[in-house]
Amino acid sequence: MDKRNVCIIFNPAARGGKALSLYAELKALAGDVPIFTSEEADAITELAASVVKQGYDHLIAAGGDGTVNGIINGTGTADVLLSVLPIGTMNVFAYELGIRSSQLKKCWELIQQGQPKTVDLVLANQSYFVQLAGIGLDALAVQATDLQMRKTIGPVSYLLSAAKVIGRPAPELRLRFEDGFETAGCFVLIGNGRFYGGPFSLFRHAKNDDGLLDLLIFKHQSYVDIFRYLQGVLMGNHTDLPDIEYRQVTSAQVLSDQPVPVELDGDIAGSTPVHFEIAPKKLQVITVGG
Repeated sequence: MDKRNVCIIFNPAARGGKALSLYAELKALAGDVPIFTSEEADAITELAASVVKQGYDHLIAAGGDGTVNGIINGTGTADVLLSVLPIGTMNVFAYELGIRSSQLKKCWELIQQGQPKTVDLVLANQSYFVQLAGIGLDALAVQATDLQMRKTIGPVSYLLSAAKVIGRPAPELRLRFEDGFETAGCFVLIGNGRFYGGPFSLFRHAKNDDGLLDLLIFKHQSYVDIFRYLQGVLMGNHTDLPDIEYRQVTSAQVLSDQPVPVELDGDIAGSTPVHFEIAPKKLQVITVGG
């Protein structure tokens, strides 16, 4: 274990509340490492800020992507090290870091063996995210997924919600970049790493320490189009499709005539207009396998 002052921030509501059943095992693994518990996103953010003020500078996030997001927004630019124990519904950032086991004990061992790496964050208006953001379809699916669905069927709940949302009229999103280029689409995904939704390498050129945002701009949203896009993702050639635009930039502004939901690391975080800007080398994390 890193010689810093370590604590765990545990979200018992993660994985639709099922994370609570892991508390005894987590406590046994943690030994003398203190465990602080919080559930709501805002409360996790406040708790992270509080433990940093208490002198803790190695925070272990025991939860999913939403827990990680709450912690990074609580610590801000503080000199802290973050480790991730992936026990949430969605654990894409942990997957990006190489922590890919479903066993809590194995994940604990991995972060003991891992090495620190400094990665970028992304500022979306006034909030940070570390892995991914979505505007339009993706965010609408998150918005439409209730807690009971997540408790019952986990990640599949997002797919069912997305299937309902696809049939709605698609918004028109307008994008502007730092070089003056403008484009448009029905929905947009923004990555700070390669992976989206788990093991799907959606942003094929992305690196979370390259100082760049990776954007996928989807031009259509019918059931047929979504099927084509998914097929392209599974085959690894989605960025070759003529109606998917892939750009790497340092900042982007997304506008729309009517407010369109925005999600950051899997949780709703307001709506358009939204300005994204890379924040290079802002976060130290424990990573496994390079």
